[in-house]
Amino acid sequence: MDIFIIMKRKYKALLVSVSVLAVILLIVLPSLYLVFRYSKPETTVESMHLISTDQGSKTFKLGLTLQVYNPNNLRLRLDRIEGRILIDDEEISPIYDLSGTSVPPRGSSGIELVMIVDDSSLKVLTGDVLRIEGRSYGKYLWIKGSSDFEESMDLPGSGNGIENLPPVSVINAPLTAVVLEEVEFDGSLSMDPDGHITGHHWDMGDGTTDEGEFVTHRYERSGLYTVKLTVNDDDGSQDTARHEITVRVRP
Repeated sequence: MDIFIIMKRKYKALLVSVSVLAVILLIVLPSLYLVFRYSKPETTVESMHLISTDQGSKTFKLGLTLQVYNPNNLRLRLDRIEGRILIDDEEISPIYDLSGTSVPPRGSSGIELVMIVDDSSLKVLTGDVLRIEGRSYGKYLWIKGSSDFEESMDLPGSGNGIENLPPVSVINAPLTAVVLEEVEFDGSLSMDPDGHITGHHWDMGDGTTDEGEFVTHRYERSGLYTVKLTVNDDDGSQDTARHEITVRVRP
């Protein structure tokens, strides 16, 4: 009986030793791989565009898409993105984003950022070149990895003064209605990134028109109608949105 107990204890001790050794190997081997076979991750700017400008609050909205490539056989966990936004080499704002993105082994992951940037002197309207520069930071287990990125773009105001940005027309309305029902059409989400909307012109799709940010309309016949909203801005540019509505006979 005592021999059986002793053998059982030795067996448990052996299992514990093997388990500890396995854990050590799982930790040490990937680390050794990273030490001897590590390649630096790569971060590139896939796209960058100016979404809108708000002269009232002296801000602009910038869209940025980054691609991070992981050349190693271990998963990369991105911690953060740091950098800065410059216009004509003058720093306008820092870039800081807690990413949390996971990049698969020998794969890529995209990071989309939309930043509202304070621009007290509105250089975005008068400057020539907007540039971003920064670095992505990540980890393989506890070993850190990072890579730099940089991109630039010409601003709308570069060259010959400020170039007008066109307005954006948006229709908010139901998709269906019944004959002679009063239908509400809302154009209040339309906007002008560098000024203001001066007019809303509606083509109701049945030969009638209307004016205004909000309009109502009754359709006298059933059918599929294409409604158009054309908005004009304070610099004479315009944009047209389309919306289809199906009108049915009242049951």
